[in-house]
Amino acid sequence: MQMLFRVALSIAAFFVGIDTVAAQPSPPRKELELRLAGYKPLSAAQVISMFVGNTEVAVALAKVGDVAPGEVAKTFYRDTKVRISVPQGGPKAGKKFEGKWWMEGDFMCGERLVTGTGNSCWLAYEVGSSFYYCEQVGNCNILVRIVPGNPDGI
Repeated sequence: MQMLFRVALSIAAFFVGIDTVAAQPSPPRKELELRLAGYKPLSAAQVISMFVGNTEVAVALAKVGDVAPGEVAKTFYRDTKVRISVPQGGPKAGKKFEGKWWMEGDFMCGERLVTGTGNSCWLAYEVGSSFYYCEQVGNCNILVRIVPGNPDGI
């Protein structure tokens, strides 16, 4: 119960000033749910234009590697090859992780240095003003919003 409360609180905090929480879908989701609701994954060109030069703020909606539900990380996409992540909580809080990312078709792939789970690929689904990352196994366990530029100097 305490974990559920922490996740709910993190998700609410994630959206403060962006949208009302009630307007957001109830995470986590399955990719099939998003497709049945009419959402389509972003194309590689859309991902590149939205992410490169900008910062994502991501919240884990379920356990992802060694990242607990509710933990937040900020990632700056420096270019089409390098991204820099900084966890905001947990044992790795404040530590910078520089890693590679790339596109494989419409799949966004990258080194998962923060979660400690190797490389992974996922599709990005835009839902409202946020994005769900759906891994190839169909779980959409990360919710992301994009912040223009690099306001935190990551």
